[in-house]
Amino acid sequence: MSSGTAIQHLQAAPHLVDLEEWTQWGVACEPTLGRLRDFLTQHDEAYTPGEEARVASLELPGGGFIKVNPRATPAQFLQAASSGDGQAAAAALVGQVAGAGALSRAPLLFLASHAEAALQTLQGQHSAPSAEGVWSGPAAFILEAMSWIPDIIRRPLAKQVLLQPFYKVVGAIDKAELALLAASKTDATAQMLYGLGTQLDIPSWQRHWLQHCAHRSPQTPGAETPSSFATQSDASPVLLAGPAGATQTRDFESSSGMLEGALHSLRGLTVGSSQVGNDTDAAQHLQHNALAVGDTHKVSDVVTHAQQAEASEESLACYKFIENIRETEFGLGVELDASGAELRQKMNERLGRALQRLSQDLYSKDVHFVLELVQNADDNEYEADVWPAVEFILQDSGITIVNNEVGFSDVNVKALCDVGKSTKQHKLGYIGQKGIGFKSVFKVTDAAEIHSKGFHINFDLVQHQALGYILPTWIGPSQQNSSQARLKSLQSAATQVVLPYKQEARAGTNQLLHHFDDIQPTLLLFLQKLQCIAITDNTPHRRDSVMLRKQLPHGVVELRHGPEAQHTTQWLMVRHTVQPHSKRLDVVVEDTELALAFELCAEAPRQQPVFAFLPLRRYGLRFIIQANFIVPASREAVDSNSAWNEELRGHLPELFCKALDSFQALPGQDSLQWVNRWLQCIPLQGEAEDFFAPLPQAITSCLRRAPCIATEDGNWVLPAEAVICKDASAAARQLLALATSAGVAGTKYIHPDLTVLHRSSALQSALGIKTLDIDHLLQVLHSAHAQGMLPGLGMQWCAQMLACIYEMLAAKEPQLRTLHVHGMANTTGVQSVCQQLQSLPVFPLTSGAWTCLGDDPDHPLFQTGAHKRSRADAKGVTASTTHADHSQRQDIGSTSGQLEAALESCGLRVEDMQLRVLAADFVHPAGEDTGSLSRMLQASSQVLGVKTITFKDIIHSHILPAFKSDQACELPPSLLVSYWAFISLSGLLNTSRADAKGPDTADGRKLLKQLQQCVVLCTNKGPMRVGSGVAIHVPVSLGNQVDVCKHIPQHNFTVLSEHYAQSSCVDPKHLRKLSVTDSIQASKQTLILTPANKPTSPWGAVDLGEAPDSGWVIQDHSAEEFEAIVESVVAAEDESQAVRSMQFLAGMLSSQWAAHLSHWVSATCVSRSGEAMLFTGQTTTTHSSFGWALANLAWLPASNGTLAKGGHLHSQASREVTQFLQDHVLYLHANIKVADMLSWLGIKSTVTAASLLSVMREWSQQEGFTTSLLHMTSIYERLSWEMASDAATSSMVCAVFESSAMIWLPTKDASSAAATVAITGLGPSSTEEDEWQRRHSTRSRLVVGRFYGTADKLFVRDHTHVIESTNTSPMRVLLKYYSTDALHSFFLQQLHHTHSGYGPAPAMLGATAWGSQHQFAAPGFQPIVPLYPSTADYCELLACLAAQQDSVAASFEQALQVLLHWSGLIGAARMPSGEVELVRSALYSRALLPTVKGGWVSASEGVYILDDTELAAAFQDEAVHFLWLPEAMKPSDTRGGVPAELGKLQPLLEAVGIPWLSISVKHEAVPSGSHFNTQVTHMITASFPYLQRFFFYHRPTEYNRVAGRVLPLLPGFSCSETTELYVMYTLASLASKPPVSSSIKRNAVLQMADDGACCMLHVVEGDAGNLHDAFCQLSMFFTPEAVDPDLLAFMQAFNATQLTAPEAVKEQNHQWTDQMRKRLLHVASSHASPSCRCAYMLCSDACQIACMLDRFCYMVMKSAP
Repeated sequence: MSSGTAIQHLQAAPHLVDLEEWTQWGVACEPTLGRLRDFLTQHDEAYTPGEEARVASLELPGGGFIKVNPRATPAQFLQAASSGDGQAAAAALVGQVAGAGALSRAPLLFLASHAEAALQTLQGQHSAPSAEGVWSGPAAFILEAMSWIPDIIRRPLAKQVLLQPFYKVVGAIDKAELALLAASKTDATAQMLYGLGTQLDIPSWQRHWLQHCAHRSPQTPGAETPSSFATQSDASPVLLAGPAGATQTRDFESSSGMLEGALHSLRGLTVGSSQVGNDTDAAQHLQHNALAVGDTHKVSDVVTHAQQAEASEESLACYKFIENIRETEFGLGVELDASGAELRQKMNERLGRALQRLSQDLYSKDVHFVLELVQNADDNEYEADVWPAVEFILQDSGITIVNNEVGFSDVNVKALCDVGKSTKQHKLGYIGQKGIGFKSVFKVTDAAEIHSKGFHINFDLVQHQALGYILPTWIGPSQQNSSQARLKSLQSAATQVVLPYKQEARAGTNQLLHHFDDIQPTLLLFLQKLQCIAITDNTPHRRDSVMLRKQLPHGVVELRHGPEAQHTTQWLMVRHTVQPHSKRLDVVVEDTELALAFELCAEAPRQQPVFAFLPLRRYGLRFIIQANFIVPASREAVDSNSAWNEELRGHLPELFCKALDSFQALPGQDSLQWVNRWLQCIPLQGEAEDFFAPLPQAITSCLRRAPCIATEDGNWVLPAEAVICKDASAAARQLLALATSAGVAGTKYIHPDLTVLHRSSALQSALGIKTLDIDHLLQVLHSAHAQGMLPGLGMQWCAQMLACIYEMLAAKEPQLRTLHVHGMANTTGVQSVCQQLQSLPVFPLTSGAWTCLGDDPDHPLFQTGAHKRSRADAKGVTASTTHADHSQRQDIGSTSGQLEAALESCGLRVEDMQLRVLAADFVHPAGEDTGSLSRMLQASSQVLGVKTITFKDIIHSHILPAFKSDQACELPPSLLVSYWAFISLSGLLNTSRADAKGPDTADGRKLLKQLQQCVVLCTNKGPMRVGSGVAIHVPVSLGNQVDVCKHIPQHNFTVLSEHYAQSSCVDPKHLRKLSVTDSIQASKQTLILTPANKPTSPWGAVDLGEAPDSGWVIQDHSAEEFEAIVESVVAAEDESQAVRSMQFLAGMLSSQWAAHLSHWVSATCVSRSGEAMLFTGQTTTTHSSFGWALANLAWLPASNGTLAKGGHLHSQASREVTQFLQDHVLYLHANIKVADMLSWLGIKSTVTAASLLSVMREWSQQEGFTTSLLHMTSIYERLSWEMASDAATSSMVCAVFESSAMIWLPTKDASSAAATVAITGLGPSSTEEDEWQRRHSTRSRLVVGRFYGTADKLFVRDHTHVIESTNTSPMRVLLKYYSTDALHSFFLQQLHHTHSGYGPAPAMLGATAWGSQHQFAAPGFQPIVPLYPSTADYCELLACLAAQQDSVAASFEQALQVLLHWSGLIGAARMPSGEVELVRSALYSRALLPTVKGGWVSASEGVYILDDTELAAAFQDEAVHFLWLPEAMKPSDTRGGVPAELGKLQPLLEAVGIPWLSISVKHEAVPSGSHFNTQVTHMITASFPYLQRFFFYHRPTEYNRVAGRVLPLLPGFSCSETTELYVMYTLASLASKPPVSSSIKRNAVLQMADDGACCMLHVVEGDAGNLHDAFCQLSMFFTPEAVDPDLLAFMQAFNATQLTAPEAVKEQNHQWTDQMRKRLLHVASSHASPSCRCAYMLCSDACQIACMLDRFCYMVMKSAP
């Protein structure tokens, strides 16, 4: 067979058939064409695009090729499925998979939707339902389509594309499966369904096949066989028995890689990038298979074992359950596209890594997996007759755990395959709740096996990497035998866990086995079900152990442990059930149990762990706590952030207290023995850690409220009611016994057998148990006082109690026995005792009353000295020692005799002072002066603050309170003097140095401070308190050298009484230390400023910063007396006496400035804490009230005989001041020579820029200020010097000049012409000296003037020199008065605008743009006084000139100067366009132009330049205005040119539009008797070429300008002669007025035609002069502005040869002219350009014509007359 024929046969084969069988390739083709594989390969390689379609085939894994259609589309699949053609639909489906190159790239979801639509169509076509309740048509289609799909891809395509849509159409999965089963009519389809049932876990299909095989007889001939493709044994998914009884299967997992290879081996199809080795999907599928493929070959073992054990259903169900977990939970066996498979793989890997990290970080010990297994065993379910136990069998290869529970269920297995899915999370007491505890076994194994109740699975990390933590894999039964268990009850256990050691764990087996030693018997205390834990060690180490639990009476549990359970411990268990309010992990728990376990042994209790059903860790507690705590995944600690745990912890203190009852109930000879054990377990503060750190405080707080302390009398009391007696003296016990017998509440002492309490002071403190100490004695005193029994106990009992208190206090503080009396009150503990005795009246007074320390805090208790003083001792203080030196009087008051002598000399008695003094028998018992009790009582009194009375005590306890009382000012003057004399005698105010500011001692300084605030002194106005705001003066009798009453009689001063001078005990130096002064006084005071009262205070203008919440605190010096003196003097009628009084006051203050006043003028702003605050430029001080009054009150004598403020006065002692200010200011008339005082008062003794400006401001306010130019010049020169010296001063001066009127000028009326001439230097003078003298005398002359500012029109210079010559203009010019160079620099260079954003003034624009000679400092420099007036200013000046009624001629001259100034700027192009427009607008809108008629008009009224008097005469009667011009500027009537002076005004006239009269007039010839004159026309036209040549050669610019207008008119030129000729002149008005007309007789007129195409010259006949006028008209034809003299002369000379030469000459000239004309015309015709050729015009570009014309012109000029 040829190759072409073979190709045709292959192409004709149906899709999905075996090509070898279809073509019988082995018989018909292979002998000649070779194997089919090789033939198809060669055919693909030789294929050329464009040929007929190649053969597309798919090579099967077992060999053979099927034909596919890789170009199949979803539409073809939908069409075939809708028609019920299963083969065609399968072909389209497989073709699309083949075309995609991989299952992951095929549109399976899209095809599934098509399949669902097609099934619905088929369902509608088969309306008769079958017996199963569904239609048979869709089921038959599904079976046919699945049978045609190759085995390698049948499972994924059938499941996703066919079965799932069929389930949706039917509506129920079980019904759909039964429908397909019912539609299966052949063994092949039934076998196919069984294979899919096994792969897809469909039990009904599996059972059907097994039943079919069990009842099936051998196949009879003729039985229906499936299609050839479906019956291939190598592709069937049926389990086949091999030679060794093993089985094989081909499911999708095992064949996925083969499918990819088959798709890449697709013949006849270019896959593109899906080539072997480069296909990404294939790589993903292979990677997926490596993860998903498990030990599925062991399924045969499961089935075989299930059949052999007669438990096939249970084993099969377990296996299916595991497979279902693998598929539904982990996606194994589910076909996904590439992205889905990759995502599944990543998620599985991520989950595996998270589990591995969690498992590694869970526990710090490997042994925790044992604890978790123990917990799992305790959580398991047990039969009622089973003794729950678990045993660990240790071997060299691994660990086996055996447990006699009921066995695993599906739920238990599924929980192991997840995290956080524990099956026990709702059980009371379960502590796992993590679903991950079992994962801890992977610390020691890589493949944990579980064998329980039909389940045989493992979790393999080696095979499945990290996913093996939760991925189950089915394995065979365990090889380990549970009969190896030591416990007989476990030898037939239902659950067995096998943990083979991982490789790294095998090396550390010995260390791992040691961890089993950590399993303690206490583990059994709180387990719910387990009664026994056994460890069987089959390794050489033999660490066998058994732990048992037994319950005893009284809540005691016995634990036995050891290899043979030979060791025993007993524990007291205390349990309590609570109803928690919090949720446990979002689960509501109705009740839970708490338990405490106390070890009962003779040794001291050890620290125990906390249990959450399993031991966690130790927290420093000596008892075990068991509760259902929430623990983290590591199970090593209690979750400290759990509200549940905190609530459970809150119940523990109550349970601990309850444990005391259990300890008391324990049997024994001594019940307190067990109580001591309980006391030992009480946790103290700081012992518990972390979460349980608050527990000790909570337990002790609970115990303090419970009667838990046994006393000597056998009762149980609260801890606070019990007392421990330690080393108490017999006297104290005797005193307490007396108190008890008297009825005072007794003391309860702790039982001596409670040794724990007696030894532990920390426990005593924690429970609040008191010791017999000072506090207890004080408590007894309080009880006696409360019960009113102190008087009955007697004075001696109280004294002895105080002595005991002292002894106990001295025992704690031995220094009390050696300290000086004055230091006892400051020792440790004394203050506490005194505070407790404040309310106890245990101190008897001499009056017989009982008192306490707190009865009168202002009057302390005193006691007399140790011995009585004699009268001889009282002589230590006499009148002679009143003013003794400090060294001699330092010890005054140290003895009672001196104190009594001082009181006597001052006329005072202690009895009158009502001081509290203790009874002498209380402090000094009779007959016991030298006894110990006396010393203790005296020391006790001293310790309690009872003092021996001294000078200081009398002053502070009696005199100062008397001064401070409200009735102090009502006391007799003699008593006030006696009080002060006693203070003076005390010596506390003595000063050893004359320059000292206060007493030497701290007590003295403190006393002085108090006296300054409260002492009351006798004055001439009665008793008066110091510091009340009234200054008290020292009289002359007490040594004052200043008699203020004499020199200032206007004021009523307060003076000390003469009683002080009469007393020999009063020291004047002590009085001066108070607020008593020899002169005036400024007392210190503290003021509170608020934002409300600050504006009216002396600090209203001071920036104190942001106000604090409580306001500003000012430490001030008051000015009340000074203000009162000033007010009294000012109010007096005698002004001269007032001035003399103030002169005296000023001199007195000046003499005291350095000593006092310089400090009084300042105040400090402080915070509430006294800390100085920053304000006013970062300073802490400001002026005081006194300083403000000095500077702001009008009290200083002035030069005009009045009183004025210091800021208004100047010092005459300064020559500089008198030089610059002269007699224009007030001067001080007082003897003040201190510069600082002058400065503070504001008196100006120097001249500064600021002072000058201030004075000038005052001057500027006057109506008219009279001074001289010389004076003001000196001021401005001084300001200029100041500004040049300091930049800040410069800015300040500029700012003042900018805001105020500071420039003085004489009024225009006051400035005479002679003065102006002298000042400017223009007046006549004989010599320079005479001129200087004349100038100086004029400048020094006093004249009236006023000050000008920026609001005034003030300029430095004036271009026109007009401003100062007119009195009507408010403008002024400085240069006329201040012409020196210094002032020129001052006004132009130094004075400038300072504020930002100041725009350039118009004057400045003009000065800059119009060429000012002055150069400014910077581009933005703006002088305050403009250099020149602006355009607008000049407009206003013209308006002022126009408004003058007199001196009209002068006004015209001045106005012309302004116009000439403008014209010059415009002509020089130095006036900006905007300014030009401003000028034009002003001249058109305002009457600013002078006219010939003597008036002022605006340009809009029609103003002309009078250049033709004849024309002017024609319009003299009309309303036509002519600009006034002086004679020198008037133009001539001959139009021979413009005068030079008038040319200066021409730029302005052109810019404004003021025309010349001659140009503005239109004329029209009015001839009479006219006729055409050929001769004249011929003569004139003959001259045109020569005129053109002359004009072009000599006036090229003008020629180019008029050529376009004139040359077109030449061809139409003509002449006419008239007998009479008039010209009608018409003047077109510039405004809306009608035109004005007038006629004048003329000799010649050149008239243009209306259309402008021609022109005609009218000439009056008969006169040769008329021809001259005609030539003038022709000249203006070329130069319309004026007659060109040269052109006129040329025309006259040319025509003279024709009019005046002889006939022969004329003829000769005529002939020559004709010849020349002909030659010129010939040359012109050959050279002229078309643009300039005409009948009378020559080409000006030909050189020959130019030469001829030059010769001709020369001849004509020579022949001219």
